[in-house]
Amino acid sequence: KNKIIITKVISIPPDNFPKEIFIYGGKEDGIKKYSLVMKDGKLIGRVVEVFENSSKVLTVFSPSFYVEAIFPKSKMRAILRGSEDGKMKIFASLGPIEMIEGDEAVTSGSKFSAPAGIKIGTVKDDAIQTLTDISDILYVSVITVEEEIKRDENSETKK
Repeated sequence: KNKIIITKVISIPPDNFPKEIFIYGGKEDGIKKYSLVMKDGKLIGRVVEVFENSSKVLTVFSPSFYVEAIFPKSKMRAILRGSEDGKMKIFASLGPIEMIEGDEAVTSGSKFSAPAGIKIGTVKDDAIQTLTDISDILYVSVITVEEEIKRDENSETKK
């Protein structure tokens, strides 16, 4: 079960491609470390620190940002690495690297890339073009993934 929290951006460095931003919303609001952050349905980063009323977000423009992606057209699965120019590169792939121009990269749904299906960017010139500029963003959506508790049918006591 996913929960979407819409929150306001506190500060963005003046760079065209800031490596981190700070947002309102923290522990008291249910924001969790590693939650993905979006703007207009596209991935812009991941929560890396959570404080009481605010959070620090590492953006897709940071070389320290990694996300597992799926490319629907080529069926390729790869780990993407952030880039200061907004063009993410493939860091690792489980199979041959087949990038089809115009293919959409989306989150895979794995542990640190959940939920699945969030748009990351579009393949262009052997890179994944993300949002071009986030310097004027006012609001973002934080997606917190609630871990499902699996019940063992045999564990319930019968009356």
